[in-house]
Parts: sequence; C-alpha cells; structure tokens
Amino acid sequence: MTTQLEFPRAVHADRNPWALDDRDRIHAAWVADDAMHGHVSPNCVRALLTNDAGNLTVDPRRLSASYTSRLLVKVGEVRSDDVKGRNVGAVVNEYRFRGQA
Repeated sequence: MTTQLEFPRAVHADRNPWALDDRDRIHAAWVADDAMHGHVSPNCVRALLTNDAGNLTVDPRRLSASYTSRLLVKVGEVRSDDVKGRNVGAVVNEYRFRGQA
C-alpha cells in the first residue's frame, strides 16, 4: 500500500506515455511562443496546441497545471480568449521562459 508521503514518488515513477507526450508538446509550445514574442502567453500556447477542429491536442488539466512550472516566471497579466474552456475574459498570467528543462 502506498502512503501519502510515498504517493508523489509513486505517481512520478509511473508516468504514462500520454503524460510525457503532453509535457513535451507543452514545453515545445512555450519555447515557440517565447521565440516569437519574447514571453509565454496562455492564449498563444493554447493556439499552438489546438488542432484544425478547434480541440486541444493535450489534456487541458495538464496544460493548466503546467503553468506552475519553475521554468516560468510571471511578468504580467492578460485577458483570456479561451471560449471553448469558458474562461474568456478571465485574467491570466503571462510569463517569461527561464530556459530548458
């Protein structure tokens, strides 16, 4: 049985390929947005990760959780344009990308 203290280690050790693929796609979107605009905007990242049908190509919960990464530093705020996720108009953070993982 896994205790609460062991749980994070157990989850980390048991990564599924979809989680790793999502992480790599999100990271690539950060790099691309930073290269294009000098910062990482959730609006641009979402656009980069959306297919022609208008669906995210990564798990939306993973994308939201990724913004807690230590690779990003908050530099400002912007209004969300996320209509599909019903967050349009909400204030979201913009970030500076610190570097590679």
